[in-house]
Amino acid sequence: ELKEVLDVVLLPTDHFHLKSVIQQPDDHSFAGWGKHMMKFFVAGAKSRVGHVLAHPFVPMGEHNDKPREVLDTISDAEFFDALSIANEYGNAIEINSGCLIEPIYYESLIRPFTIAKKAGCKFTVGSDTHRLETLDRYDIIAHFCDECGITEDDFSDIMIR
Repeated sequence: ELKEVLDVVLLPTDHFHLKSVIQQPDDHSFAGWGKHMMKFFVAGAKSRVGHVLAHPFVPMGEHNDKPREVLDTISDAEFFDALSIANEYGNAIEINSGCLIEPIYYESLIRPFTIAKKAGCKFTVGSDTHRLETLDRYDIIAHFCDECGITEDDFSDIMIR
């Protein structure tokens, strides 16, 4: 219903730092967080609530400073299956400069975003402007897209609404 009245609805699936309102995993290991994050990503993709899944695969919360360790517990096949579901349900995937400005996130997100392209996902650009220096960082997004093989044709038409 929200999607019908709003131009764009971004749905975050990894805001685990909001502990009082977001379910936390039973297993707090890197692998436990990886499974939990994927469960939330797939649930968000299937929910039909949003147009765009906001900054996916950023383990906000307990392992915020260890994204590679969390994402390394997720296989390419698991990423492909989850991203194929996102594509099937018509979700675009946000490429977020606010995340990419941080080298630990930039490096850890190359693999899942490369897989997202292979899964047929479309992309949008966002900044999550918690800081002014991330507002206009299209240079970082362009470089990231080049590394992941994402081209202009891979962007969602939602970008031009």
